[in-house]
Amino acid sequence: MLSAKRVFVAQIKPVAFFQRGKTSPAYDGHIPLNWGENAFMAVGSALAALADPRRGDMVAALGETTAGPALPRLRDQMLASPEGRAILKHRPRVNTDTVDMVALAKMPVGSWGHTYVTWLDRCGVTPDTREPVHYIDDPELAYVMTRYRECHDFYHAVCGLSVSVPSELALKVFELANFGLPSTALSALSGLSAFFPPLPSPTTLAYKLSRPTRFLNPYDKPPAEPKRPLGRLTSHQRDRFVREFAPWAFRCGAAARPLITVYWEKRWDQPLEELKRELGIWVSFPKPTPAPSIRLCHSLFVDMPMDNLLNTAGTIPSTSPPGCHT
Repeated sequence: MLSAKRVFVAQIKPVAFFQRGKTSPAYDGHIPLNWGENAFMAVGSALAALADPRRGDMVAALGETTAGPALPRLRDQMLASPEGRAILKHRPRVNTDTVDMVALAKMPVGSWGHTYVTWLDRCGVTPDTREPVHYIDDPELAYVMTRYRECHDFYHAVCGLSVSVPSELALKVFELANFGLPSTALSALSGLSAFFPPLPSPTTLAYKLSRPTRFLNPYDKPPAEPKRPLGRLTSHQRDRFVREFAPWAFRCGAAARPLITVYWEKRWDQPLEELKRELGIWVSFPKPTPAPSIRLCHSLFVDMPMDNLLNTAGTIPSTSPPGCHT
C-alpha cells in the first residue's frame, strides 16, 4: 500500500500556474510569460497605470497582457483586406527613421501627409516614443499590436484630436469601438479619474486639517501646489466631453472602417477629406460661441479638434456623418 501511494504521488505533475513559460524568446525584446505571470503583470500594470496614466510602459504592458482574442480578430480583419495583407507582408514601422518628415511637410496643404506632420508639429509629439512589444508570444500578433501602437498618432491626426485629456479620452472611446481591445476600455475608465478631484497629498491633507472651514473645497491647496490639479477637467470640459466628444467617438469608431487595415504610408498624397470619407470618419462638433473674455474664449477653443480650429472663421461642420451609416 505504501509503495502504491509513493507511485501515485510521483505521478502528480506540479501545478503549472507559476511554472516558467517559453524559455527562448520568439523575437527581439520578447519576454515569455506563463499564465500566472501574465495575470500578475496585468493586475500590476493596471494599478500602476491607474495611479499614474503617464506611465507609458505600464499602459503598454496592460494592453499586451489583456489583449486576449482581440489581436487574432484584428489579424483576421487585416487578412481579409488587400491593404491589411500588404501590411502584414511588408511590416512597415512608423518612426522618424522610416517616415520622411521633411518630405511630408512639403506636400500640398490638405493632403494626408501634410496634415499628419502639421499635427505632430502643433502638438509637439514624435512617433519615436512608442513602447516596444514584450509580452505577446506570437510574432505576427506582436506586430499587430506594434502596428496599432505606432499608428496611434495617425488616429489623432485623422480625427483632428489634440493630446489634451478630453481628446485622449475621446480617442480611447473611438479605439474601443473600432478595435475592441480591452486595454482601451480600461484606459478610458482610468482616464475618468480626470473627472474627480484627486486624493490629497500628505502636505495638502495637513493644510486642510489646519483649516477645517475649507476642507470641503477640493482645490484649496498650500501656496506651493497648483489650485487645479494637472490633468483634471474643468466643469466646461466635462460637459463638452459627455455631450459631444464621447457620443461622437463611439458612433464614429463603430461606423468607421477598421483602421488596423489602413496602409497609412501609401496614402500620404491623398486629400484628407477624401481619406476621411473613404474611412467613414467625420467631425461634427458645433462651433463655440465667441465670448467677450479672452480667457474664456481660449478655454472654449483649447480642446476643439484641429478641423474646428481651422474652420472657426468658416461654416459650421455638417452634423450628418458623410459616408457613414448609423
